[in-house]
Amino acid sequence: GSAAQPGILPRTFHKLFELLPEGAKVECSYIEIYNEQIFDLLSASKLPLNLREGLNGVHAPDLGIHPVADSAEMLQVLSKGDQVKTVAATAMNRTSSRSHSIFTVRMTKDGQTQPNCFHFIDLAGSEKIGAQEASTRVAEAQAINKSLSALANVITELVKTANGKKC
Repeated sequence: GSAAQPGILPRTFHKLFELLPEGAKVECSYIEIYNEQIFDLLSASKLPLNLREGLNGVHAPDLGIHPVADSAEMLQVLSKGDQVKTVAATAMNRTSSRSHSIFTVRMTKDGQTQPNCFHFIDLAGSEKIGAQEASTRVAEAQAINKSLSALANVITELVKTANGKKC
């Protein structure tokens, strides 16, 4: 988008703050999944995050959570993460994302124990790799294709469940 015609994220963030109840807190985080490792795009550390499974599901204990006061600040946080995402030139795009990323917005209000969350997901596209491509690009493509295939399997199972074919 542009200033005159903002894209879906600026419009969504603006609407979220417009509708936010009095006293609510908003926080966000931003992760990248690159070559089957998870990174905090808002952290100075370039070390991969570890995942843990607990009573509340899977989480990354060292993931940074960033409070924001308005939609402009949220867009600044998103932009900061976008600047360090893994990108490379491909045959189809000069700045193709070579990873999947998830920008999470958490909203809580006083007395609420479980946050309401939005997850904005950017999936890397798959691409055929030629025989002359560097081994790093081949490994990237394999990791991307493997994760997209796993996602397709998950979606298929969710559709079966939604259609009552599976419990």
